[in-house]
Amino acid sequence: MNGAEAEPGGYKRRYRALKRRLKLLIYEQECFQEELRKAQRKLLKVSRDKR
Repeated sequence: MNGAEAEPGGYKRRYRALKRRLKLLIYEQECFQEELRKAQRKLLKVSRDKR
């Protein structure tokens, strides 16, 4: 409890910062997944053309 009294609103600020970071990481992950899908489609197309 001493930590909360020493810094009022500290937990709220930290929570917001973590929430913002989580949103950024989720967005980044979606971008990487999309790039991976594109690369996999391209690889599949190339491997089909080799046959």
